Amino acid sequence: MDKGDELVVSASVPGIDPNDIKINIDDGVLTIRAETLESAATENGADVVESDYLRRERRSGSFTRAVQLPDSVDQENVTSAYANGVLTITLPQSEATKAREITVKVA
Repeated sequence: MDKGDELVVSASVPGIDPNDIKINIDDGVLTIRAETLESAATENGADVVESDYLRRERRSGSFTRAVQLPDSVDQENVTSAYANGVLTITLPQSEATKAREITVKVA
């Protein structure tokens, strides 16, 4: 989302520990990586296998998303936040590329 002074990237990552999310900017590309591992379940000391479940909707696996960034992004001041399963990355525009108004002087 372009908010004028900054770009905002939001990603739904429910059930993922924020410490397991890796964010990287390299050569103008924002990359988000995360991995969820299947938890080992035990019942009365014995391992519970997949066939013991009637229905199980917890997924495991990894994902990667990459977004090409415009040259106007100030890569040194990028911030991120995680709340309620949503990762929000805020990418401010660099001062040099922000639009500015020039006053016309009358001679």
